[in-house]
This record gives sequence, C-alpha cells and structure tokens, in this order.
Amino acid sequence: MIIIFALIGIVFSFFEFLIHPFVHSYNRCYIFFTIETVFGLSKNAKTLLLKIYSSLYCTILSFLSIIFIYRYWFLLNFSRTKYFNGFRLFIWFAISLISGYIWKLTLDLMEINEESESFMSDIFVENYKKNISEVPGLIFMIYDSKDVLNLQHLSVSIITISLVVIQYSIMIYCGIRMHFKIRGKVKMFCPRNQLLQKQLVNALIRQIIVPSITIDFPVLPIYILPYFKTNINLETGMVVATLSSFPLMDSLILMYSVSEYRKHFKFSKTEVSSNLATTMGSIGFHN
Repeated sequence: MIIIFALIGIVFSFFEFLIHPFVHSYNRCYIFFTIETVFGLSKNAKTLLLKIYSSLYCTILSFLSIIFIYRYWFLLNFSRTKYFNGFRLFIWFAISLISGYIWKLTLDLMEINEESESFMSDIFVENYKKNISEVPGLIFMIYDSKDVLNLQHLSVSIITISLVVIQYSIMIYCGIRMHFKIRGKVKMFCPRNQLLQKQLVNALIRQIIVPSITIDFPVLPIYILPYFKTNINLETGMVVATLSSFPLMDSLILMYSVSEYRKHFKFSKTEVSSNLATTMGSIGFHN
C-alpha cells in the first residue's frame, strides 16, 4: 500500500512539474490556471491536465485514509485485514480513484464562461500581460455580476469540502481509536514489534497533523475569501506549490517516525556511497 501511495505521489508531483499551476484570488473569485507551454497541447488539453492535477490531491487524501483503515483493522480487528488481500487491494485503490473522479467532475462546473472571463480579464492582463481567453484555467466565482449566489459554484464548494472532511474524519477517528487502544493490543507482540506498532501509530497521527497545519490550512483561505467579497488582488501560487510537497512530506514523516525505515535508509545511503567510492577508485586506477 505504501508503494501505491508513493506512486500516486510521484504522478502528482510530475503533473505539478509539467503544468506549474497558479492561483490568483480577486474579489469574489479565484482562477486556477497555467501559462506553461506543455508539449504544444491545446487549451482544452491543458485545462484537463489542471483538473487531473487537482483531482489527484483528493485521490492521495482518499488513499491515505484507506491506509488508516488498514492500520486500524490490523491493530484492533486483524481478521478484517483479509479485505486488503489480493485483488481486494485494487478495489480500495479504485475507491480512491472514484473520489478523485468525483472531484474532477465538480471542476467541470468551473469552466471559464463569458461572465467569469469578463470579470477577470482586466486584472489578468494587468498581472500577467495575457489575454484570459487564451489561457487554460478554471474560475470559481461564487457571486455573479448581479451579486446573486452562483449555485453551481456553491455545489463545487460543498462537494469538494465534503470529500476532504470525509477523508479527514476517517483518519481522525482511526487515529484516536488506535492511540487509546494501542497499549492493550501491543502487549500481544514481542518487544521489537511493540515498538514498531507504536511508531506506526505515531506516524499516522503526525500524517494528519503536520499536513493539515502546513498545507490544508494555508489553502483554506482561497476557498473562503470569495464568499466575503473582499477587495483583494493576490497571487496565491505559492500556496498551490505547497500541495505538491504533500507526498514528500508524508514520506519524510514516516521515515522520521519509524526507526526501521531510518535504519534501512542509512544502510542504503552507506551502501550507495561505498559502491560509488569503489567505482571512482577503479576508474582512477585504470587511468
């Protein structure tokens, strides 16, 4: 499962490197866009890449909650881990993909139309010296030009926030239950495995807390500000860039929390350094 999670993270980071997404918040809306030339792709194709990139975030979050479920059952109801054996694991993976696909469908409602294009055109030229009609992107505009609530974009907020809340609710529930139940259960393991299980639980809890503070909370204002019609004109691309650090941060947390992973990493690093030194010495000898 950790390998699958890492692969999703690599794909997510690749998409970020490929399209370099930006977010610009202005008054009652924000635009999610790219100005990169991606292999000569059309505007529609690059817009699709933006949607895939964003939906991969939901896929990662969903699969992380599935990892929490597995760890919860492993510690508190081991017989249920059979639901992760064989082809069943791919069913869980499919569930995370479905979550990402639902996220992508909501983004279809944010396609740039005449009204949103007109609202953002001047500010976009002022900040990026580009015509917004030529730029692939998605616009979230919670109030229309008549100051009426945009129900389509309201549904985008409701669905996307619900998906995030559901995933975090699963992780928080499993994390709290494991934290309070772990002491009784780990006594069944040998001392070495007791330490390992405690470290894994601590790692999972940190995987909730650290990304929430460093990634999710900074992104939250982008969602909230349009509702208040604040008079802002702000480039928030750096906030989006932090999302791409999520898979790396998750791996670092796991490596920091679990001593077995740290030992394996140090051993691999030492082995690579030794092999490199041997190779360089051999080259020097032949020269």
